[in-house]
Amino acid sequence: MASKDSRSSKKRKHNKLPPLPSGAKVQKRPLFRAAIPSPYAGASNPKVVYIRQSTPFMSAVNRVRKLLKQVDNRAMQSASNKGRQGPRNRQLATAGAGLDAAKKEIVTVIGSGRCIEQVVNLASWFIQHQSAEGVNVKMKTLSLTAIDDIEYEEMNEQSPDQDVDGDSQEADDSTELPSTRLRKLSALEVQISLR
Repeated sequence: MASKDSRSSKKRKHNKLPPLPSGAKVQKRPLFRAAIPSPYAGASNPKVVYIRQSTPFMSAVNRVRKLLKQVDNRAMQSASNKGRQGPRNRQLATAGAGLDAAKKEIVTVIGSGRCIEQVVNLASWFIQHQSAEGVNVKMKTLSLTAIDDIEYEEMNEQSPDQDVDGDSQEADDSTELPSTRLRKLSALEVQISLR
């Protein structure tokens, strides 16, 4: 049964984007991203570092380190604040709960297209320094959708389909030309968390 599924998936063709009409150009828009919250924001806000091709390597490492340090500071602060009201056992339990919450908080590094290599290098750096940094590293691939604008040149010249009067021989008003189109990008996401 599994062999039939694998055969049918191999037969599927990749749907390519339709060709552009003559005189059209693709104007790429920047990728859509959510606003980046403050590094001091709570655990409910995702911590994301976007990598560009021009991002310096050690600068990205330091950004991730800074976000992880803030995660650790929040965990220690919540543990120390909660432990003041009760006996020693409750203090130890809340300290452990604060550290468990810090382990669940993740710093995400994302890069797409040509930046994937830089994200892989960043992940391998954190894997090599795992014991010194005290982190766990997970990697996964993504597919992002980007929106591109299609710009058409003005038709100032008389086309061969037109009569001398300027009337078109074909009534092509029924076919609309698209103004945007979607394309898929591959991306790599690295999730770094405290141990």
